[in-house]
Amino acid sequence: MINELLSEINRKDLAENLQETEETSRSLDSVDCGSVEQDSSSWTKVDPELDGVSPDQDPTYSLQSAAGHFECSVSGLRWVCREKVGFRYRFCSWDGHMERMESRGFRPAGPLLDISVLTGKVMEVQLPHWVCTDDVPELLKNFAVLHVNDCGDVLEKVTRVTKTHVGLAEPVFSLLGDVIKDFFHPKVICNTLMYYQPKTSYLKMHVYLIPPDPALKQSIHREESSSGFEVMKKPHPDKYLKMGHGFTLKATEETARIQPPVQFGKITLRVNNRNFYEVFIESPDRNFNLELLQTETARIRKTSQTVWFCEIRKGQFMSQLFL
Repeated sequence: MINELLSEINRKDLAENLQETEETSRSLDSVDCGSVEQDSSSWTKVDPELDGVSPDQDPTYSLQSAAGHFECSVSGLRWVCREKVGFRYRFCSWDGHMERMESRGFRPAGPLLDISVLTGKVMEVQLPHWVCTDDVPELLKNFAVLHVNDCGDVLEKVTRVTKTHVGLAEPVFSLLGDVIKDFFHPKVICNTLMYYQPKTSYLKMHVYLIPPDPALKQSIHREESSSGFEVMKKPHPDKYLKMGHGFTLKATEETARIQPPVQFGKITLRVNNRNFYEVFIESPDRNFNLELLQTETARIRKTSQTVWFCEIRKGQFMSQLFL
């Protein structure tokens, strides 16, 4: 329903972002991370209504439910209530909060959500996170929830941690986001965002590696769209990647020029990193592959591991090039 509405009002950009967010929400349950509780089947999925569709504003979503256990199909947000409730939320940027969290020894572990309850009372809320919990000991001690209100920042103790969510009992809503103690460099779910420049004689692509943060995706999409770039949709990595590690991008096309180049630089996976790989091919005329490598140094020897791979088919860009 929401995708159809966005298409009707010519907001293709929001429709694409919404589909990406929904796929990310589903992927939280599909990436393998061991034996931590998997409980997605016990939650009733609810489709939100879209409130804000202004080009200059991030979308706001509204939800209503009767008593029970529910999960938003877009954000993955879960809630438990004993009566009818209604609330709205929007995704917010971690910009402006990161530095304060790091000074207190924490880093973001999930999206930042601005939540307002309109009617009823929520008994428990579960916020989605992107961390592989197998690497984190004493989950209840090392996860927390950032609560931002008019009085400042408060770190709340969580009452539950599952493979995909952290829980708060009897929550007070405002700006909420999962955080994890900073001395961990956890493995996290990652997304690859790909954009290309149409209507040129060459192929220029921008490739991003980021956590599945909808606010960051929306920010990148606005910036790329304003520069005339279009989305090239490809599957995301199907495994958790190490936060704080460096990654390099390679292409099988010999004429491809990539910045930063493999021999000189790499991009480090961070929560709010807007840096990207630029792939440039002067005269593209065939299929080629892109490969993302994680490089580790073991004593005196460097090893590289392929963590993501995709094929770029000429039919995906040739029709948009001036030949």
